[in-house]
Amino acid sequence: MTKINKLSKLIENVQINEMANLRPNKTGLPMVIWIYPQGGAKQGPRIKVQIEHGDKVKEGRWVSVSINDNPQIFGHGLSTDDYKIISQFIKKYKAGLLQVWSDEIDPVDFVNKYLSKKEGGIK
Repeated sequence: MTKINKLSKLIENVQINEMANLRPNKTGLPMVIWIYPQGGAKQGPRIKVQIEHGDKVKEGRWVSVSINDNPQIFGHGLSTDDYKIISQFIKKYKAGLLQVWSDEIDPVDFVNKYLSKKEGGIK
């Protein structure tokens, strides 16, 4: 691994630690996702999605997915079926995800407001 690749990996790992991970028991999704405010990010609104199912965080095993009406994947490894599930989640909770991105609410408020037992995630 080159020095640039090592530095890029280190920066990505620091960024992922600044995000709130939401596990399947909160979202109804089969995998962990990360939501976060924009901060210094230059790209548009996104979430990170673990490409493997389960509630364990696996370092470096994620892709970014845009928060909009036609979510776009940035990265490789997300199955077509998982993309459909994630797209449904993003479309259903777009308003709340954008509130987190714009730092209007924090991830805990997102869970409480949008993913409560009453709302039920995407289950």
